[in-house]
Amino acid sequence: MTSVRPGVRPGIRPGNDAELDQIAGLWQAMYAHQRAHGMTLPLRDDAAEIWKRQLTGRLDSPVSVVLVAPGDGPGDGLAGFLAAQV
Repeated sequence: MTSVRPGVRPGIRPGNDAELDQIAGLWQAMYAHQRAHGMTLPLRDDAAEIWKRQLTGRLDSPVSVVLVAPGDGPGDGLAGFLAAQV
């Protein structure tokens, strides 16, 4: 049985270059959440921009993957992401 969280539309798929700003915003929110819950690693103010730059043009690389989960409806943006590199 597959369960879908409220606010997330089914259809996890690879992210694309046009979504990099949204993905970087989610990445930044993830680190803010981690800091609020005890992460002690300091990040530069421009860390999300640096992270986004290193992904630009590499979303289809054989050594990295970025998957995104669309929001509930049209115009809702992205609800989440997964980024992995080997």
